[in-house]
Amino acid sequence: CGEFACKGLEMDASDTKRLAVSCAGEGACIFAAIEPPYTREYAFTMTCSDDSNSCKRTKIDVPSDSETVDNYMHLICPSTDERSDTCSLRFLCEDDDETGMIWNSSNQRYECENQICCPWSNPENMQRVLVELNVLQYTEWNSDEVVDWILSLNRSAYVQYEQTLRAEFESKKMDGNALRTLKEKDLNEAVSTVLHRAQIYDKIQSLMRGELVDTVTQIKAEQEGDSKQ
Repeated sequence: CGEFACKGLEMDASDTKRLAVSCAGEGACIFAAIEPPYTREYAFTMTCSDDSNSCKRTKIDVPSDSETVDNYMHLICPSTDERSDTCSLRFLCEDDDETGMIWNSSNQRYECENQICCPWSNPENMQRVLVELNVLQYTEWNSDEVVDWILSLNRSAYVQYEQTLRAEFESKKMDGNALRTLKEKDLNEAVSTVLHRAQIYDKIQSLMRGELVDTVTQIKAEQEGDSKQ
């Protein structure tokens, strides 16, 4: 959807295998209403560009928990949204007849005002569900976004290093573009466990080699494969 192309669009795709919606341009998906597929992981992907009102007040139906699978919804919002209007999505809950909404808070992290109606089961992981960094654009990440990506690799194991990683990467100006200069020993102070250091460094090297395919790109490839069958 380009500039205002899908304004007010109503779409019922609940019976489809997958749906990928890209809202690229001012007002691209403003006031649209979508019933997404929900029966498989990453069944629904929605990307909101960093353009004014690209996904403002887009309505998304949220089926009951008993019907959905984990991680069926994948929302990609700008990591920093100073206008707070590009990813202001509204969720409509089937079970509770309530609404929930996400927006960009003052610390530039997306939050939801109604946990009952938001499409994730663990509030602690909601930022990882909603704001997933595009690995194809890692050279544009700032140091905080690099750490966000590292934590997303294995949050339960790596969250203990969050503060030290953020402090270390900020002090060394280790942004996405500088990752190519990183050596494994550079992680010694921030990551105390040898195994975790090796795992993180290995993933960074995979990122440099282009081996970590962006989820949206992977889904598009699968969709093209399905269409040829």
